[in-house]
Amino acid sequence: MAQLVQSFVGDTALRLQNEEFVRQMHFGTNWTQLRIGLWMSIPQGTGTIFSPTLYAGLCQGTADGYKSSSTAEWVGWRFGQGTANWTYNAGPPDYYSTGNARQRIYKIGAVTTTAGSVLSVTEYVPIAIRAFYGFDFLKTTTGYSLASVSPGAIPTVDITEPNFLMSAHADIGSSSYGPVNFATNNLLDSLSLYWDFPAVGIEFSSILVVRVI
Repeated sequence: MAQLVQSFVGDTALRLQNEEFVRQMHFGTNWTQLRIGLWMSIPQGTGTIFSPTLYAGLCQGTADGYKSSSTAEWVGWRFGQGTANWTYNAGPPDYYSTGNARQRIYKIGAVTTTAGSVLSVTEYVPIAIRAFYGFDFLKTTTGYSLASVSPGAIPTVDITEPNFLMSAHADIGSSSYGPVNFATNNLLDSLSLYWDFPAVGIEFSSILVVRVI
């Protein structure tokens, strides 16, 4: 299956601390299925992170992402839930873990709406080393359908860039999708990442958007 790929970071890293990163995709709204691939880590940490959340999704335009109170339309994943602490675990390698960590959501204006129940999984995010996380999107006749990919176990080694690139392209569409149904305007054309915790940053060594064509 053919794919078009857009990289947003390159050989530097993006760190967010109560900040949002929004970038328009070069193919705009011309997509049916895509994946956001994140090469992600917590750069440092020695204690509990209290109720943080990463929002990973797609939005309409770059002016009003998830953080805005006048979001035109945002669809994606709430990763971390904001209701559970991230627990520090000493390694090596050190890592954070949190339970019940993922939920599909959408936002219009200032109102966030959940779509389905919280996924009862334990999430692991490494400290200083990096792991792959993927968020898949599929347009449907009733809105969107979403899936996600994460390590599923404690990351033990820093994945290389070639392995990150392979993971970003692998098995798109093979995960179990769940619906996000609402009266969409089908104008989602931008990537949005928002980390809402100010004291500890989250870091992305690379961000890829892979469009299936």
